[in-house]
Amino acid sequence: MPVKQDIIDFALSLNIDLIRFSEALILKYEQLRFESWIGKGFNAGMGWLDRNTDKRFNPALLLDGAGTVISIAVSYNSDMAHGIISRYAAGADYHKVISSKLNQIASFMKKDDPGLKLRACVDASVISEKSFGAKSGIGWVGKNSLLINEDLGSWFYLGELVIDMEYEPDLPVSDKCGECTACISACPTGAINSDRTINSRKCMP
Repeated sequence: MPVKQDIIDFALSLNIDLIRFSEALILKYEQLRFESWIGKGFNAGMGWLDRNTDKRFNPALLLDGAGTVISIAVSYNSDMAHGIISRYAAGADYHKVISSKLNQIASFMKKDDPGLKLRACVDASVISEKSFGAKSGIGWVGKNSLLINEDLGSWFYLGELVIDMEYEPDLPVSDKCGECTACISACPTGAINSDRTINSRKCMP
């Protein structure tokens, strides 16, 4: 079984900014909140978000014997974007970049345990990235609904490895939004709800 610190050190050598571990347990509270958000129509017709909701919050439905969810974060806070192109869309396709990093971590772990079972998840996979990122201590879910890290802000991509091994989980971090409501006040269409969710029907195209 690969040593946790060795996995962390290897991940950091791949220019991954953060890597954290959480138990592969059902996140029932987060699932209920998500289903309530869908029920209110806040997904604005994005029907794919209403599919496989149970799998989003239960890693065991993604991988038999799931024991740990490894979450990684890679910052995209750069000056590469110009004009109206969002920073997250600048540069190489992040799906491929994050998938490559996850696959390299997987290969590193399999050197010590060839029988390791895993599933890599990047964006289009159904796992709730923010929920497991928050559970692992990558950051906290802010009032703008985004996962926020004290050093990286919310400018980072997420990726996960669901594995059939159990590692000591990292602890969640405390909510540091406090009384600040700057994001809510700044939203030009009032799309940010008071419960840290977004009314996508109000988002600008």
